[in-house]
Amino acid sequence: MQDVLIKMNEFGIYDIQIDGADFESAEGFESAVPTSFFSDSRASAVQVQEAQSRRGWVGNILTVDIDRELGGLLWILDQARINDDTINFARNYARDSLQWMIDDGIARNVQVIVEKEGTSKIIIYTNIIAIDNTVLEYVTLWRSTDFKRILQ
Repeated sequence: MQDVLIKMNEFGIYDIQIDGADFESAEGFESAVPTSFFSDSRASAVQVQEAQSRRGWVGNILTVDIDRELGGLLWILDQARINDDTINFARNYARDSLQWMIDDGIARNVQVIVEKEGTSKIIIYTNIIAIDNTVLEYVTLWRSTDFKRILQ
C-alpha cells in the first residue's frame, strides 16, 4: 500500500503533490513523517488549560477505545521562543508522534535530533530504522508562526 506524497513546497508549506491528473505516490515514509508531526494530537488539561483550545484531529475520535491518536503536539510550540526547553519539547513531541511506526511493526526504531536554526526555526532530523534495518533519513524544517512570510 502506498501513501499520497506530501512534501514541502517552495513557500515552506506541506502540500499534497499532483502528477498530471493523479496524486503522486510516496516511496517510503515521506508522507507519514510530516503527517505525524503536523496533525494535531489533543493536548491534556496540564498542557493547555482551556478545553476548547486543546485542538486535536477529529478522526482520532475513532481510536479513543484503543488509546491511540494520529499526530503530535508540536503545535503547542507554535508561539514558543526557540530555546533549550523548546528544543527538548520538540524532540519529545516529534519522537512521540512517530511511536506508532514502532507499535505497528513497520519500523524497528525512530531517532529524532532537533536543532535550532536562527531565532524562529528548528530542523528536525529523523532516522527511521526499517524492519530490514535500512535507515531512512528525513529532514523537516519547522518554523514558529510567521504570517508575514506566508503572505509574501
